Amino acid sequence: MRPIQAIFGSLAIATMLSVGCSSVQPQASVSPTSGVAPSAPVPQTEPQTDAGDGSRVTSPSPAPKPPTPVAQSLGTPLPIEQMAIAGIPLQAPESAVRQRFGEPLSQVDEDWACCGMVRTLGYAPDTTIKLLESLDGSTFEVFSFRTRNPDLATRAGIRVGDSHQTLLQTYGPPAGIREEEGYTLLFYGVPDEYAAALWFKLEGDLQSDPSRNRIVEIGYDAQLT
Repeated sequence: MRPIQAIFGSLAIATMLSVGCSSVQPQASVSPTSGVAPSAPVPQTEPQTDAGDGSRVTSPSPAPKPPTPVAQSLGTPLPIEQMAIAGIPLQAPESAVRQRFGEPLSQVDEDWACCGMVRTLGYAPDTTIKLLESLDGSTFEVFSFRTRNPDLATRAGIRVGDSHQTLLQTYGPPAGIREEEGYTLLFYGVPDEYAAALWFKLEGDLQSDPSRNRIVEIGYDAQLT
């Protein structure tokens, strides 16, 4: 099988994958977790005024503004074994997909400039699986899976129709969150070397009561370079 570390680059949870090289299209560029420590803040000199007798009096500095919230980077890693839906894990061969789902309703082969030949298989209802050709050309391997079918679940049992509350009880806090056009995506990432995430799309903005938001789509994706 094609070594996953050799084809998957670094992870950017909030936008996840590069344009043209994944099934998740980013809305804004977010730097991936790099392990580089942030720059130390530059010391600020307190403003001073003349007291009238030749001495200098330090004026109090204004209260600092709170930092602008940014997308979360990779948090607690999700075990790679959990990166699976309907029994199809990340990097599963095409034969396993066809054995599980049968012949697809559609098949599209495309040569992606970033990484080689990609095969997209479409199944009903609303299930799309993308596979990358192996290095030796003998098979295709899964790098993307997305579905709206409530009959398909993750290995932990989460499926379309479950509540935000159930999701949090099962997986805990997400590593990243992104809001888009009336939906909210929650990402759970695996270790950096795999550069992948299991994600859940919920209807509406996140409410104070997590039982009000329902999952409408689930999937996983790995970044290709």
